[in-house]
Amino acid sequence: DTTRNKDGTFERPKAEPEPEMDAETAALFEEVEFKQKQIEDAVDGITKQVGRLKEQAVVMGQELTTQGVILDHMEERMDDLNAEVAGLTLRVGKFRKEVRPSNFFLGLCGLVLL
Repeated sequence: DTTRNKDGTFERPKAEPEPEMDAETAALFEEVEFKQKQIEDAVDGITKQVGRLKEQAVVMGQELTTQGVILDHMEERMDDLNAEVAGLTLRVGKFRKEVRPSNFFLGLCGLVLL
């Protein structure tokens, strides 16, 4: 649908002018454009909120990683302390066994003295 000019260039046919819209059609187009603008604004707002949520999720992830390291350190320390308590419990048990016969003897001496 193009015509060739004498200089070798092509000329496109001119677009037909859009027909005049009646007032009702123009109002409908205006309403559609208004609704589209509202939708675009809502999508922009959602996009911003999602961005904020992502930032918060990243910060929370970093905090959880830090707390995980702290908990690992505390767990190691608790294991060390549990081992110390177990060793002390064994030593106290041995001490009680060693002291028990002399306690009997001291108790018997105290009874005789009364």
